[in-house]
Amino acid sequence: MWRHVSNILSIGIALWTSMIGSRQLASQEASTVIVSRSFIFESAPFKSCHASTIAETRDGLLAAWFGGDREGAENVGIWLSRLTENGWTDTIEVANGVQADGRRYPCWNPVLFQPKSGPLILFYKVGPRPSSWWGLMKINRDGGRTWDSPKRLPDGFLGPIKNKPIELEDGTWLCPSSTETPETPSRWQIHFELTRDGGTTWEKRSPPAGAEPLDAIQPSVLTRGDGRLVAVGRTRQRRLFFTASYDGGQTWTTVQRTTVPNPNSGIDAVTLADGRHLLVYNHTTSGRSPLNVALSRDGVNWTPVLVLEDEPGEFSYPSVIQTHDGMVHVVYTWKRQRICHVAIDPGRLDLPSEHPAEKESAATVAVEQQTRPNVVIVVTDDQGSGDLSCMGNPILWTPHLDRLAAEGVRLTDFHVAPVCTPTRGQLMTGQDALRNGARSVPAGTNMIWRSVPTMAEIFRGSGYRTGLFGKWHLGDHYPDRPMDRGFEKAIWFGGWGVSSDVEFDNDCLKIRYRDGNQVSVADRYCTDFWFDQALQWMDNCRKAKQPFFCYIATNAPHGPLWSQEKDAAPYRSRVPSQVADFFGMIANIDENMGRLENWLIDSGLRDNTIVIFMTDNGGTAGRKVFNAGLREGKGSYYDGGHRVPCFVRWPAGGIHGGREMNQPAQVQDILPTLVDLCRLNPPTSAHFDGISLGFVLRNPQASLPDRMMVVQYGGRTRAEKYDCCVIWGNWRLFKGTELYDVSRDRGQEHDVSQAHPDVVQQMRQFYDTWWASIEPRVYEYQPLIVGTDQENPVILSSNYWAGVDVDNHHRVSAAEGG
Repeated sequence: MWRHVSNILSIGIALWTSMIGSRQLASQEASTVIVSRSFIFESAPFKSCHASTIAETRDGLLAAWFGGDREGAENVGIWLSRLTENGWTDTIEVANGVQADGRRYPCWNPVLFQPKSGPLILFYKVGPRPSSWWGLMKINRDGGRTWDSPKRLPDGFLGPIKNKPIELEDGTWLCPSSTETPETPSRWQIHFELTRDGGTTWEKRSPPAGAEPLDAIQPSVLTRGDGRLVAVGRTRQRRLFFTASYDGGQTWTTVQRTTVPNPNSGIDAVTLADGRHLLVYNHTTSGRSPLNVALSRDGVNWTPVLVLEDEPGEFSYPSVIQTHDGMVHVVYTWKRQRICHVAIDPGRLDLPSEHPAEKESAATVAVEQQTRPNVVIVVTDDQGSGDLSCMGNPILWTPHLDRLAAEGVRLTDFHVAPVCTPTRGQLMTGQDALRNGARSVPAGTNMIWRSVPTMAEIFRGSGYRTGLFGKWHLGDHYPDRPMDRGFEKAIWFGGWGVSSDVEFDNDCLKIRYRDGNQVSVADRYCTDFWFDQALQWMDNCRKAKQPFFCYIATNAPHGPLWSQEKDAAPYRSRVPSQVADFFGMIANIDENMGRLENWLIDSGLRDNTIVIFMTDNGGTAGRKVFNAGLREGKGSYYDGGHRVPCFVRWPAGGIHGGREMNQPAQVQDILPTLVDLCRLNPPTSAHFDGISLGFVLRNPQASLPDRMMVVQYGGRTRAEKYDCCVIWGNWRLFKGTELYDVSRDRGQEHDVSQAHPDVVQQMRQFYDTWWASIEPRVYEYQPLIVGTDQENPVILSSNYWAGVDVDNHHRVSAAEGG
């Protein structure tokens, strides 16, 4: 219970308007947020103090810390003070490191924990150093006044290493912990210790390492209303980490970096009663000032909202709780001399609102000052609209992609082809699939007409470096390979994926790839490898001070559904096994999107890099769980087959702020948009069916011109007239006869063609004109070239047989002669 209110001290507040931290003055008064601030003691019988902890008992607040001559000195003990109506009591030593044989070791990192029922617990560590310390616990039954003798935890268990445990619904104590090895530099690894009987017996659970190895310690555990746990903490890699559990801490996702800066200093966080999460931390990558407060809705993406300290010195190792009256209490190290206590009213802390007019003006200045933005396009394979948590998926969690959607502009009515090759050809050319030549997956129709310039050729002709990493699927042979079509760097594979006709014995877990013409094998998971190579290449471009266009096209989560078990394990108990593998592949993509974001921040290129994320067609395996309210999936001309996520962000260009663009757009719009935004110089042979979205992306009040669009590809063997969808605003004309108004009928369950014959007629007339424009070449094949210096030998597969559907090796009968 909060009883004592000291003199209110005004503290400057700063709102950090982005995760990488430009400051603005806060509009609210500090005194309305900070209820009180005081030192727990003015003088004490120790020279140095650190690592405080705070808890609420039935009798009020208690705080503890370690104090002695210096951190690691033998006389360092655990000290405690209680908050009464008269203020904080005199400090008393409640634990020391004196052993039975008379030797004394320093004490470390006390953690006070008050279970829902039962006595108060004090966890702490004793030992010469963190690599060899051991865990102990003491029990108190009288509000912190007298303590039982210490009880040593079983070997291999340390208890909560710095931050408070949480009590699960079944009474289990989940203790966030970590270890540090003795070598220099030591290896850091987090784990979680669970006890179901008040500390008598213990279990340990460890999250797997992610694609980017991290040295991580001192987790703090948050709870979410959906039953998910999220742990965040410090790393040596200049960012906070996170990991999540879906089953009460039994299994955890991979340990990943967030975008929140961290100077390798302890943090703490708490889930508030209103469901928001509050973090206290140092918002810097060096030093231990300032000390900040941030808020989050998901426990991963944080917005700084308050500065507690910002003068020179050390302000660190916070501990934070919310008491039963709703107040938030923070204790922290103040220059290693004192422990400071601050009470905050969280009801007066809000996530900062956007100011579009101010940001638009700032963006205009930025665009005038900056030239030649970098461009990163990420396209995933077979990930539908429902396969993202920001789209409403109740099981799958994609926090990094959610952040991109929240920071950029989200195209909510974005359309591609219902299958992969046509989408990729439309992306590369800005032309409809039946016009550019890459009209289908098999049947020898998966190559762009050689007279049509590609996105890579246009970027390269405008002075950009160009790189492809992953799936091409627009031709495996000269002159249709990625390095023939404008990519100076191409790390790729043939066919549509790792079990396609040309890659039938490839392996997602140990990917075979081509570096230009050279075939090699990487002992690395496919998606991790594509991002590894892309990040390395982009860093080389950065060092050379050359703008780049980087195209990362993952084969995941397309089948075969070969995920890493560490990614799929959190979903095994919640969905069928195949869906768990599918979700695991997407979770790995999301992790790599986090790696990309951190590289952009670390490199200083984030603001002037256009990042586009999209998928290539509608949903597949994930539809069994969630399909975002859409009808059908991949291959279909209903919206479930071609309406997909698309997020665009360019902070320096004004494309940011978490806005939505709700008018229909299509993948054919991406290239003309980039020509506009990057001021490219396309050749005269470049003609686009799409339009630039640039003005609308950068101007929230603008709108696109009224237009109709056709979604159609070449089928499995050949294109047929009216085998399509025509889009006109909220109208969908399906195969020339069925009409749907998706503003009222998102799931396309009610055909309204009889009620709106005029709309059907107008859309059919548009389509007939469009079909006449593409029909002359719609059944034409592009000849293969055999016998060149650029490729010798040429090994052809069944995918190039014209007019038949054999892009999978299992569709070809095989036998031995004899």
